[in-house]
Amino acid sequence: EWYSSTGRAARDPDPSWADVWDSAACLAQHVRATPADVQDKRVVELGSGLGVCGIAAALSGAKSVEFVDREPEALHCAMATAQLNGCADVTARLATFGDEDGESPTFDVVLASDV
Repeated sequence: EWYSSTGRAARDPDPSWADVWDSAACLAQHVRATPADVQDKRVVELGSGLGVCGIAAALSGAKSVEFVDREPEALHCAMATAQLNGCADVTARLATFGDEDGESPTFDVVLASDV
């Protein structure tokens, strides 16, 4: 209802980013169960949506986490949730797959569910 009442539905009639998909929940659970995979590493979550996997990485001791998504609302929600969970060193980047903006950051771990 909020999505429609704010006019966002007219701009993006498919708010698929606003759901936590089963694969994201499973990957987040795996990250939390195996923190050594992300601990002290630079992590990027591609197609982050709500950022569940990236938040799991941050809470598991990642050195840094970057959310990447094409939807600004998704990144806003991911960053707000990360902040509410006390995650440090978390950033967001608006991008579409195939975008090339020159320099690309380097990451140790790439998380991607439902991409």
